Amino acid sequence: MRDFDNNSYIKTDENKTTLEIGLPGYAKEDVKVSSNNDEFLGRHYSYICINAKNEDRGEYNTKYRLFGDITLYDISCKMSNGLLKITLTKKQSEKDKEWIIN
Repeated sequence: MRDFDNNSYIKTDENKTTLEIGLPGYAKEDVKVSSNNDEFLGRHYSYICINAKNEDRGEYNTKYRLFGDITLYDISCKMSNGLLKITLTKKQSEKDKEWIIN
């Protein structure tokens, strides 16, 4: 799924969701990724927030709302050649668990 400005790509599979955001001209030192929790009308929402800032390119801010199957405890971020890649691990559902019988 491409974002309206053709600057981001979201890919999901059964184990993870990956966000790829094109930030040409920004170095990894210019970019900050954080999580944000919000509550609106009694509903809880989680977000991944991306803030990029440098003198030549100016400022870029965006956020992506996360849905219930994403965990904020297992996130990895990588920045290479102007492409920020954020990988979010999905929660395991009860039906996916297996137990060993001793």
